[in-house]
Amino acid sequence: MARIIILGLRNGFSRVKIGFLGLRNGFAALKVPSYAKEITFHG
Repeated sequence: MARIIILGLRNGFSRVKIGFLGLRNGFAALKVPSYAKEITFHG
């Protein structure tokens, strides 16, 4: 039983990691256009 629970936790952590990476990539993708806008407006 304990082994199954540990495997489940591991899978959960890896999914959370993937989710955080996805969020970071999403934020980066959102930030890039805003930076480009600022550069075009100020430049």
